[in-house]
This record gives sequence, C-alpha cells and structure tokens, in this order.
Amino acid sequence: MRRNFSWVGAVVLGLAAACTARSDYTDPTTSVQGAVSSPGDAPSSSSGAPSPSSSSDTPASAPSSASATFPNTDDGKPIMQLGLDGIAYWSLEDKFLNLLQSSGYAWAAHGEWNSGLADMSFAELYNAGVIDKTTMLPTRLPAGYDGGKGFIASGLFRFGARYYPDYYAGTYVFDWQGDADARCGFGKPTVHVNAHRIECVYPANDTGWARVELTRIGAGFSNPRLYRKEDEAAINAGEIFSPKYVALLSQYKVLRMMDVAQTNTTWIRKVSELSTKQMFGWGSNPARNADAPDLPRGAPLALMVDLAVKTDTALWINVPPLLGAPDGIEDAQYQSDALAIRAFGQANFDAVAASPEWRNYADKVAAALASENYPKNYTLYQEIGNEIWNFANPFWRMTNYYWGMGDALKAKNPDASGESFRYALGWLTANYAVQFDAALRAAGRADQAWTIVLAGQHVYLGRTTAALQGAKDYFTANGLDPAVWMKKIGVSTATYYNGIYDLSTGLFPAADDAARDAQWLGAIASDPVGLRKRFADFMISGTCKLCIPQIVADRDAQKAEAEKFGATFVGDYEGNSHLVVPSSLKAEPAFIAWLRDFLLSDEAGRIDAAWAEALYSEDDKAMLANFVSVGPFVIDASGKFDPADHPWIDGFWTDLPDGTGRNRALKPFLRN
Repeated sequence: MRRNFSWVGAVVLGLAAACTARSDYTDPTTSVQGAVSSPGDAPSSSSGAPSPSSSSDTPASAPSSASATFPNTDDGKPIMQLGLDGIAYWSLEDKFLNLLQSSGYAWAAHGEWNSGLADMSFAELYNAGVIDKTTMLPTRLPAGYDGGKGFIASGLFRFGARYYPDYYAGTYVFDWQGDADARCGFGKPTVHVNAHRIECVYPANDTGWARVELTRIGAGFSNPRLYRKEDEAAINAGEIFSPKYVALLSQYKVLRMMDVAQTNTTWIRKVSELSTKQMFGWGSNPARNADAPDLPRGAPLALMVDLAVKTDTALWINVPPLLGAPDGIEDAQYQSDALAIRAFGQANFDAVAASPEWRNYADKVAAALASENYPKNYTLYQEIGNEIWNFANPFWRMTNYYWGMGDALKAKNPDASGESFRYALGWLTANYAVQFDAALRAAGRADQAWTIVLAGQHVYLGRTTAALQGAKDYFTANGLDPAVWMKKIGVSTATYYNGIYDLSTGLFPAADDAARDAQWLGAIASDPVGLRKRFADFMISGTCKLCIPQIVADRDAQKAEAEKFGATFVGDYEGNSHLVVPSSLKAEPAFIAWLRDFLLSDEAGRIDAAWAEALYSEDDKAMLANFVSVGPFVIDASGKFDPADHPWIDGFWTDLPDGTGRNRALKPFLRN
C-alpha cells in the first residue's frame, strides 16, 4: 500500500532558547542584512516530536540500505563527474541525433512575405489547439496561414556554424510520416527526395543557423526527424544520442543534470508539469510560460536516466526547488522582487513542507529508474535545486524563497541556528530523503543505492553547518533517529580555482583595474611563454583564497563538518576553472589572443592535473567535478572568446587533434 507522508516536514518543535547569530553579509538584491551562524557552531539536539496522526503515515525507522558498488575508484582513478550543458539549440554538445529534440517546444507560425500575418508563438499555437498535447507536434497550420499564406517553422539548428562552419557543413535530412510539405528555411535550396523527405545542403562557408518550414500539414503528420545524413543508419537503428556525445560522457563516472533540468530558472512546482520521454520536444524551454500555464516543461526524468544507462554512469538529478509551492508563485512580482518572493516563502512554508508533490516527484524518479533499467548498485544522487545560497542572478530567487521558508520554520523552532535559507534547505532535503525512501519501497526498489545531496558554498563552512542542522532537526522532530538517517545525506561543494586577477591577492596586485591590466599586457609583450608558467605556478602553489592549496584545505573542513553530523562527504558538485576574465582585460585583443594560446598549452593543463591530483590524493573516495566541457574555443569576428566568460569550457570537438591543454591533462583521470 502506498503511504502518504503528507505530515512529514510540517511537524516542528517549539524550543525555548533563541539562537545566537551575527550579521556579516549583505544580500545584494535588496541590501537587507541577514543573520548567519558562526562556522564553528556545533550541532544541537532536539527531542519530543509529536507522533504522526496515524500508523499508516509512519515512515520506516531506518532508510533502505543497498550495496553501492559504483561509482568507485577500483580502477585506480578518481570518481570524475561531468556537469552537462542544457538542452538548447545553442548548445554545442550536440546531444541528439534528431536535432529537433534540442530545440524543445519551438514551433512557431509565420506569414509568407507581404502576407500581413502576424507571427504566432508556440504558446499561441498550443492554446489555439494547433499543437497535439500528447506529442507536442503541430497537427495543422492555423486558420489563415494555410493555402500558401504561411508556414510553421521548426526551432533553430546549426547554431555552432558561426564558430565552426566546416564542422557544420554537409547534408541535413528532414523526414516525417504522414501528409505534409516541407522546405529548407530562410530561403535555402531544398532537395525534394520524396513525399516524406527533403534534404538541405550547407557549404563550408555558410556560417548561418537554419530551420525547417512546414508549408502544409495534412493527416497523420508525425515522427519528424532532422539529422545529418551520415547519421542516418544510427537514427534508423533507434539511437537517440550522438555517438561522440556518448563517448565523451562515458569517460566520466557521474553525470549531473543541473543544466539539463534548467534548475536555476525552473518554475516547475508539481509533477503534472513535467514533460515525458514520449513527448516530442526535449528542450528545457520554456521553464515558465505565463501564456500557456499548463504547458509541460523541463527535460524528462526518463531521458536523464536513459542517458546515464547508455553511458554506464551514475546519475545526479537536481530536484525542482519549487516543488509544492502553491498557486501564485509565478506572478511577475516574484521574478523581480526579492522581498516579495521571500515573503511568499514565509507565508507558505507549511503548505510546501506538507505538499504531496515531494512524494509524487520521488515516485516519478523511482518509476524512471525502473523503466530505463538503472542499475540498483549504482548510487543515485539527488539534490534540491542548485546553489541555494547564491544571491547573484538568477539564483537569488530560489535563495530568497528558501530564506522566507526558513524564517517561518525558525519561528516555530527558535533554537534553530544558521542562515534561514540553508536551514530550510536542510529541512526539506531531509523530508525528501524520507519521501524518496518510501517511493523506492513502494516501487520494489528498496535495494537501490542512493543519497540526497546538500550542496554548500566551498569557502563558507557555516552554510554547510546550517543545512546539516536543518536536516538533523527534521529527523529528530519527526521521531527518526538522526544517527541512522543522516548517513543518507551527502555534503558537496564546488572546488573551482580562481583569484589570479584579484587586485589585492592576484598574480599582479594593483591599485585598480588599469594598473593591473598594464602589468598583464606588459608581461605578455615581454615574455608570453614565461607568463604561462607564472600563471600555472600561481594557481598550483599560491596563497590566494581559491588557489589549489586553499581549495584542498577548505574541502577538508567541509568533510569534517559532514562527519561531525554523521553525514556522508560526497565531494564536488562542480569544479575546475572559474577564471572569468575581467571586462577590462576582455577588451584587450593582445590579452585574448594570449589567453587562447595559454589554454591550448600544457601549462594550462598542468593546473588541471595539479587540481585533480591534489584533491584525489587528499580523499580518493570523494567526487571531482568538471562543469560543462564542450563549448566554443575560437575568437570570433567581434573579438569575443567564450572561455573568457565561461572558463570551465575544455574545448570544442575539433579544436586540435589531441585536444586543448586542459582536456589533455584530464585524460589520465578519466575512464578510457
């Protein structure tokens, strides 16, 4: 019998003592001071939780225990995790053989030239009944657009041709079943092969993106496929994922789906809003669509599990952080006003904590594990949201929402310590752990290996402490033994290295940006090769806050804090380079040219190798994370060099025959 734990998470103790806090940071979105706990706060205890309303609501006294044999270090290599890019037409990962799957729900109607017809968005087509709500495919042209007056266009593809036109050259096939007419978009020549197939040819000098246009849709239109002609055999064999993508991912041991699930901007709050693997569009957009509020959103859970199984990796799922939020959370004010969304969280904590959507989502995950045959001995990692401590854009919305919920929770438990948003995250993470354990038992998968992750801020131990305290207090308040349940809680942080451009502690300390930049440019002019070594030496052995020695020391402190609470130290959720270039240096062509040469060099690789070796040597069971590997690695016509803004990029598929300095250096740490 399925048990409904609707009470779990709503029961809170009222304790007498008020917590001691200090106000030492500013929320940049509102300039509101927030109370944070001292990093040295010791765990407190609480007891006396009321009994559940009925025996059928009682969770298991201990979580299911399974033998986790993977991921492991039996091969003598670390547990390397890869964070994947999102599903979008602009991603250069090229995940899917059917390129239409990367553009999501992007069908739109347009009038022919001088028709006078306005464009219709996907939401408008959806509301007009043009889109089949089961498949998310167009079933006809909207009224007034048929008879040669208009067309429905697919989402865009060939975005990367602006960077690598040779790579994206060649013949692309669009085929379908049923009755329809199609052409290559933007006036490109169309080869009509038969009534169900066209081909579009793009030469090596074509740097533009592309689309397909449906000029007529008749009966039975279905299964549209857009693919490179050389992939025809693979797509006909039923393959979903690009072979090169599978090969890249298979080198790692864990795949994290934060961007695939569009976690940082998602407004999913109930499982009925989730898309399914059977739907046509797999793009994460729209995360939110006020024009079509019932439109399914997000990447399918089964697709994520399928990818992990296909690549023989362990899976890391980011649970939508707004699960259980009542109606109204999507109102415009909550997308622009930090205090408003904080107040909403505070007013609705009880409803969120008691919502059945946490269990509903857990059931969906368990069902996906079963349907895609995820190995039971492979640990499944799950994490609520991402960086619910970050006040930068767009993270601030979730942080303020959890801040409000934490304020409500702490009002009921005045002995609770630490930042409210971290305390609430810990509490709801523990709630989800109990819900997921019940979902596994109900699905006959009690022998599934799993952990629920609390991800913190690497350099701020107090944020880990507050979240762990929230989780522990949840278990105690609900009559569960924290010593048993906390073992299912995993602590994780991000081991990014950074700091070389810092004005006070960087490689070239200076009074201001101009003085620092002048030193960089002078060093480039006088000894560009020698500067590469100085750069690497600084990151490997320097004393800056995010140089590698300090990263290791902070990681040790995080691990000790996890162990103090009886939790498991998982390792990294993200990591590697976070060396975003200051805007003033990005405007210097000489610096950008030098930076590209540096990142292609073995000196850049020496940093990555030292980073991986230092962390692996310190704890060979803890995860190492590389965030979003594939991306543009060229200086475009405007002088933009993407790794200056996104320094975690390892390089593109075809940059060099043997890769960039960074990805060459990581090879020894990856599976062959």
